[in-house]
Order: sequence, then structure tokens, then C-alpha cells
Amino acid sequence: MSKQVKLAIALVALLAVVLAVIPCLAATTPAPPPPRPRAAGPGPGGAGFGPGADMAQFMDAMLDRLGLSATEKPAVKAALQAKLKARQELSDHLQAFREQVRAQNLSADVARKALDSYRRYQRDYEQQVAGIDQGLSRKLSPVSQARLVAAGVIDNGLGMGGMRRGGAGDGRGGRPGMGFGGQPAQPR
Repeated sequence: MSKQVKLAIALVALLAVVLAVIPCLAATTPAPPPPRPRAAGPGPGGAGFGPGADMAQFMDAMLDRLGLSATEKPAVKAALQAKLKARQELSDHLQAFREQVRAQNLSADVARKALDSYRRYQRDYEQQVAGIDQGLSRKLSPVSQARLVAAGVIDNGLGMGGMRRGGAGDGRGGRPGMGFGGQPAQPR
């Protein structure tokens, strides 16, 4: 699967969660967004959510529900694109790391070096995202900042929609205490 398709799928998933959370943030329910265009076929998230969907229209509807001003929307869009690109790069590094540590004859030295390398990249990613969020926050009203933090667009420590970070790809099988292949994790 190409990086563009992966990026589009990640953006759609991210925005779908935000759209699910937005109604909880508003005191009144805004008018529903215009119908989304249908993708060429059923995408990963169902019809209308595949790579063929009009992402600009989808993102505009999400930002409208958050009540952002016309001057704030371009800044949020640019920040989301930058964060998704950084996340895709981190995902690529994680995949390479996983391939390294799955080797049957993995030595402690190679494992330690691979883990140190991945952790450094992860810290760099977190700093990059924090910088994106800080730059974005300077361009927003306090109300918009609060709504974007509540929705997880600006980092709130839990991610989009208040979900915990990690998940199925976090090395714990998506559940605390579980390791690779759903086996109980070894104590550290």
C-alpha cells in the first residue's frame, strides 16, 4: 500500500473519531454537514471514507462542527497534515523496528540498540508534534484551543476522542499486560 493511501486512511480514521466526539462539546447541536461524496468503492471505513473521498470537504465539516473561524481553519488543516505526516514516518520506523526484533536469533545487544534507536525517534516525533501544537495554539482563540484539546486535535495526553495512546500496534496486543501474539507480557 502506498504512503499516500496509508496517510489518507490514517487521516480518515483520525477525523472520524473527531466527528464522533464533536457533538459532545457543543451546547447545541449544529446543523448536519452536507453529505460526504462517495468513494469509488467501499474504503476501509465504509463507502465515502476511502482514498477517493473528498478529504477537503470532510475536514471542512469537522472544523465547522468545532466552530472554528475562517482564519483558524487553514492553520488547523496544515497542523493536522503535518502531524499525520510525522505519524506516518513514526509508523514506518515502528514497522522497521518490529521486523528487527522479530528475528529468531535476536541478541540482547541488537535488541538494545534497536530499542534505543526507536525510542530516540519516538522522542523526536513527540517533540515535533508538541512544536506543531504550540505553533497552532498561537494562531487560535482560547475557545478554539479548548475545543481542539478536548477533541484531541491538539494533544491532550489521550489522543483523539480521549482514547488511550497505543492500541493494537503498541506491542501489548492492544490490552494492558498482553505481549506479542496475545500472550501475557513478561514483567519488566
